[in-house]
Amino acid sequence: MRGIDGKSIVVTGGAQGLGEGIVRRLADAGARVVVADLNGDKAEALAAELRTAMERRAPQLAAKPAEFYAGEIIRMDGQPVTRLEMLQLIKEHELTHRQQLFMYLRLNGVVPPTTRRRQAKAKA
Repeated sequence: MRGIDGKSIVVTGGAQGLGEGIVRRLADAGARVVVADLNGDKAEALAAELRTAMERRAPQLAAKPAEFYAGEIIRMDGQPVTRLEMLQLIKEHELTHRQQLFMYLRLNGVVPPTTRRRQAKAKA
């Protein structure tokens, strides 16, 4: 799949059947996949299996020579960048969206206030 590597994707119904197949294919293509399913046990088992697979793959990537990461690739918007620059871009993108998701969840009351001041204010 072109353009999937490094993207964050949520797959609803991703713990079994067609959804599971989609999750596995996206993970194989390099996407960061969130498995959302009513069957939490199966979703957690699949996520654990995918994390284990990534832990096996990480040493292979770490063993690549510096020239591999210095190699130039074409980014999804057509800009030439090195592999290392692409990894940095993906990580920055992930952190930005994680912060946005956290703020959304906090505003909707899904994530409780965490500081003592906010906890005291919430009790009042």
